[in-house]
Amino acid sequence: MKRTICMMLVMVFLVPSVCFGADYITTGEITGKTVAAGLCSLILWPGIGQVINENPEEKCWWHAGLGLLDFVTHIPLVRLWSGYDGLVNRHGGYYGGKI
Repeated sequence: MKRTICMMLVMVFLVPSVCFGADYITTGEITGKTVAAGLCSLILWPGIGQVINENPEEKCWWHAGLGLLDFVTHIPLVRLWSGYDGLVNRHGGYYGGKI
């Protein structure tokens, strides 16, 4: 039950960012810096890679906050998403100042 609720919360946060923010999303080149950013977000904590890639502060905080869901549920969905986001140096994808 606890995992189901947490997964529903993840979907509540992810679906609007994917659906409404699709026209703002751009990806950069994969470089050594972005590889390090992706690994930091994947291994250490979500959001660190976004700080390394110099993304807006709101995006960094949202990634870090959503990382708590991984900590609670022990399902690394946000870590995988944040690691990919850091690896491809994705900019944009926010809606209303949120991720």
